[in-house]
Amino acid sequence: MRGPGLVERVSTRRPSLYPSYAASMSGAGARMSINGWKNAGMNQVVGTDLFKAIEVLERKSSKYRPYGSVVRRYYAIVSAGWDLLQARRACDLLENYLPKSSYAEESQSIGEGVVSSALFWQATMLYGRATFTTSEKRFKSGIGERINPSLQAAHSRIKDIRNLALAHFSGGGANWNAEALVLRISHDRCRPIALHERYNYRADDVRDLKVLISSAMEIYADIKKSRYDGFIIAHTNLWKTDSRFCSVIVECGFNPEDMFELQATIDEYRRMMNSNEPVGNSAFMGRPSN
Repeated sequence: MRGPGLVERVSTRRPSLYPSYAASMSGAGARMSINGWKNAGMNQVVGTDLFKAIEVLERKSSKYRPYGSVVRRYYAIVSAGWDLLQARRACDLLENYLPKSSYAEESQSIGEGVVSSALFWQATMLYGRATFTTSEKRFKSGIGERINPSLQAAHSRIKDIRNLALAHFSGGGANWNAEALVLRISHDRCRPIALHERYNYRADDVRDLKVLISSAMEIYADIKKSRYDGFIIAHTNLWKTDSRFCSVIVECGFNPEDMFELQATIDEYRRMMNSNEPVGNSAFMGRPSN
């Protein structure tokens, strides 16, 4: 996929998996990994395209499917985190447009109405994508199932707004969008009069959405840690014991130019690859237990 939205995604600090990873091991598994790495000619820091790698591995043997599932589940929660971050930023900007009354109505200029409405739908769609919508390309994040019961009513309302907005022409309901066609009758003349009233958003919905996003981000952090740890365990076990797995991993290189269009994104990728700063939930992603 391509597009400027991926700049935000790349800013998540992802690790380089291998040379230091192999060097940190001990025992026979370490010797196998280091030798495999040297034989492959990989003496520098490189990046592996994990999606490409799991596709190759799963074609080779069904025994790699559990690993593929672990990778996809971890990606799903990370991707949901990007969605929640953008949704929160949209809500933060939207607060600048909140009126004192319950609805954003004629008190807003045309420009303000367009901007605030766009921000609300951006936040609503991204919150939905992170918490309850599914895709063939992304596993469920698991966030929606853990929403606090006290927030379920607000969650359901945002879900309805999102679904109605996609299926119809607006958020739906008398409190959102009202249209009428009136026949004006005067003596022997008749003509239709069309009336339209639309609220850009409800201020209460914005406030509820901010609370939901904050709660979802806490759930996200917990799920991400669990799935991250699961990935480390699954990857380390195969890396230490399976030479075919190691070969596929080191062969599936990642080229940022194949994925991204913006030079800033490519530069950020290279900066992260050259950085030794701590990543993720541990000081070093690939460090197995001895």
